[in-house]
Amino acid sequence: MADARTLTQEPLDGADLAVMDRRSSSTEDSLLNSLAAGPGPGTQSYIVGIGASAGGLEALEQFFSTMSPNSGLTFVIVQHLSPDFKSLMAEILARRTRIPITRAEHGMALHPNHIYLNTPRTNLIVSGRKFVLHEQEARTTLHLPIDMLFQSIAQDVGDHAIGIVLSGTGSDGARGVRAIKEVGGLVIVQSEETAKFDGMPHSAVATGMADYILSPQEIPARLLDYIHHPWTFATTAQESQLVTEEEWLPHIFALLHKYSSIDFSQYKYSTIFRRLQRRMVINHIETFAEYVIHLQNSPEEVSKLAEDLLISVTRFFRDREAFSVLEREVIPKIVASATPEVPIRIWVAGCATGEEAYSIAILFQEQIVRSNQALRVKIFATDVDDAALAQASEGVFSESIAVDISPQRLAQFFVKTGTHYVIDRHIREMILFTTHDLTTNPPFTKVDLVSCRNLLIYFETQLQQKVLSLLHFALNPKGILFLGPSESLGALTEEFSTVDKKWKISQKRRRSRLLLSAPLGQPQREHAFRYTSLLPVSKRLIPQDVTIQRAYKALIHSFAPPAVLVNQASEILHVFGDAGKFLSIRPGEPSLSITQLVPPDLAISLSTALHKASKIAEPVVYRDVHVGLGNEVHTIDLRVQALEKGNSEELYLLVFFIESPLPTTASSLSHDAPDTGKYLLQRVTDL
Repeated sequence: MADARTLTQEPLDGADLAVMDRRSSSTEDSLLNSLAAGPGPGTQSYIVGIGASAGGLEALEQFFSTMSPNSGLTFVIVQHLSPDFKSLMAEILARRTRIPITRAEHGMALHPNHIYLNTPRTNLIVSGRKFVLHEQEARTTLHLPIDMLFQSIAQDVGDHAIGIVLSGTGSDGARGVRAIKEVGGLVIVQSEETAKFDGMPHSAVATGMADYILSPQEIPARLLDYIHHPWTFATTAQESQLVTEEEWLPHIFALLHKYSSIDFSQYKYSTIFRRLQRRMVINHIETFAEYVIHLQNSPEEVSKLAEDLLISVTRFFRDREAFSVLEREVIPKIVASATPEVPIRIWVAGCATGEEAYSIAILFQEQIVRSNQALRVKIFATDVDDAALAQASEGVFSESIAVDISPQRLAQFFVKTGTHYVIDRHIREMILFTTHDLTTNPPFTKVDLVSCRNLLIYFETQLQQKVLSLLHFALNPKGILFLGPSESLGALTEEFSTVDKKWKISQKRRRSRLLLSAPLGQPQREHAFRYTSLLPVSKRLIPQDVTIQRAYKALIHSFAPPAVLVNQASEILHVFGDAGKFLSIRPGEPSLSITQLVPPDLAISLSTALHKASKIAEPVVYRDVHVGLGNEVHTIDLRVQALEKGNSEELYLLVFFIESPLPTTASSLSHDAPDTGKYLLQRVTDL
């Protein structure tokens, strides 16, 4: 009787595999990077990557028994193959399908309506619709050939990449499905109850990237429906129709905002259209009108659309060379200039599932140990995706992270539990994961390093500049900004000096902070929340909070006193109403401190009020304060109150200038009227 591995293709994972060494990871990284030149000829046909391991042969038989031989699809199968036994895959599948079956060879071109198989001891890569075979490293290496195939077809054909994960043990494929989903491809996973070994399907489903979870027999029909949808090979006329249906976008944005509290109206149109198209294809819907109705009746679909729009692919030490620059040239300088009294503050914006935040924490911890200093590090890791933040907070990762992390760091900063790694408690305690929307929420302040990578590329130009202004505002003098390789500073280029041009690492030039280009939370796109009547059911599309927002705006405009929002450092974040008349810029270096911008006779009382309000829970009110504005003296009630902190550690305060009805002239002011002396005495007492 033949060895079981001959027929079932038992994978070489588990006890057979050890943690990957650094040399192998670098080799695979460089290989994939060299293949990122883009799709080759014939880009209209799809490439279907299929990953299988233990129990996968039976699933493949079931799949190809019902797959049409003339689908126009190209199938590439990667199994975990034993190097010691001949695979009978080709012979067994040939009994189930009329699709030609070929073992892949280096340089071989891919053709539709063909099945290609991997060979032992090789990683199978697709580049320019040709195969590149890469010999695997020694047996001490953790091999993830399915991940490598999926990543390569994602790079090669973009949204024409399809990944299918079938039965198997381990987590191979989980990283690859993220890459496919990021470029707008399709991900299908075998349902765990139909898999002989559910390790791989479970890991793929856990990423949240699966579009369909089906039995092997169900996959072909769903796959053919997907590729034959009218939007799949959209003509120019059809794409024009999509643009003319832009009137539906405000309603979709409103539904997304209602369920996710995120304003997607300022995201790039091209990204939004592609993701909407994709969801319509998956749901077999052909028009925006139908899709809007589907959304309003299905909160689950709204959630899935939001997830598609928020997709961010991350991993530990992504772009290893960029992190090497941080390690060599940036972090040592930050640590060298730090003191034990003040913690090093870092902000990782758009942190997703946390790998980047943990990577930066590890680098800082290593440098602090080398410096032999007792320093504290506080990392604010933020995102709008609550599900991703929950996963990040757990600090639990699949064994596939061994591809990205050296054995030394794995041993020092992680604990292996079964097929997962758990981050060290000390590293975890350095990081605060919290919900934060860069487009609407105030920034963190006094930050030494801001990492905001591969997030700006999803925003329209105006929103990009607004967010960059916020990041500039957050940084300390000489603070470091770390962007993604495809992002730029735009109009803020002169505000930064270059640390590393290739990896977009920059240093803030000036001590002053830029005034924000637009109020926080103000939609920049004119039509962002404009509503028109739709269908008979359209009233359900218009959230009630739109009317409430308009009412609030009218109330504030008509009745609210002039006010200024400041942070705990007394720096101005936003000006409401006519408060600008109490502020003026003086000669010398500009400042955003409100106490430096108000008239001198108001500065002492305001400073005292700010100090007291930051210490107590109740508003601080000083009545009948005289303020000279030009030739007039205004009598105001000064009110300062702290805002609730919510998820932020930062304290914010509102300063109200409540005016008396009639100002007086300076000459008519009584000499025994209240002056600033009592406020000066109060300030001394407080100090």
